Amino acid sequence: MSFLCKSAFVVSVAVLVSWLTSDDGFNPDELKGKRVLITGGSQNIGEEIALQYAKLGAKIVVTARREKELKTVVEECKKSGAMYANYIVADMSDLNQIKSVVDTAAEYLGGLDYLVLNHVIGLSNPGLWNGSEFNLNFAEKSATINYVSYVYMSTHATPYLKGSTGHVIVVSSLAGHVYTIYNAVYGATKAAINQFYSSLRLEMALQNRYDYSITICLLGPIATKKSRWEKYPDQVNIKGYPLVDTAKEILRAGATRSPYIFIPKWTIVSGIQRAFATDRLDKLFLKLFYNK
Repeated sequence: MSFLCKSAFVVSVAVLVSWLTSDDGFNPDELKGKRVLITGGSQNIGEEIALQYAKLGAKIVVTARREKELKTVVEECKKSGAMYANYIVADMSDLNQIKSVVDTAAEYLGGLDYLVLNHVIGLSNPGLWNGSEFNLNFAEKSATINYVSYVYMSTHATPYLKGSTGHVIVVSSLAGHVYTIYNAVYGATKAAINQFYSSLRLEMALQNRYDYSITICLLGPIATKKSRWEKYPDQVNIKGYPLVDTAKEILRAGATRSPYIFIPKWTIVSGIQRAFATDRLDKLFLKLFYNK
């Protein structure tokens, strides 16, 4: 390993240790009564985020395509302590629905403090996981749902968030930060939202206008019900990070207005892979994380 690579590794470890031991000033009581809209809220990470907000007494609206599952999440939120909980059935592939979703949620909640963008179309197309030819219709739909609809959501939410000096939480993926295997289309859409919201934050600072703050959550291996980390144990060498802990860290990062968060935290060192890409490093990456 070259001196440059060793230096980068040492710096990354030092940053990680500092991050793990620092006090971010999180006060859970500050989330009581906050008005939260969560997309992709019918299952997995979105559902757990809703439940964690509910436990802290927030007002919640969840949206997704499946009404039956949304009703269940809303009932669980009410049981968990939500000050208010409701749902909106919507399909994020239909961009014409998005303004109505935002306006309806703001009407239900009496405004908007947090917009949690979590909806996604992932690797449901088996061809992408198995490495066969790309399905171009799937690629186009992924771009619409995973990227364009996010821009629509935050744009239509801007007047409400500006009024509350609110916050946008972007639930993204490490796949958009470094390259991985078997998810080129998915990773590209995540890279798009990472770049968009990072640049948007910078542009707002340049104009000295802070309509809302932005947290980008870069998720690594998470133990969701449909995650490859659980479905393909023969192909992947690492375990998924607990879903409850993931949701708690997302809430915490949003409440403290952190610009970025890596979950699990150790994945912050993954930037080395991209910064110092070599054939040897690629082979080491495949050996460590995949049975390749």
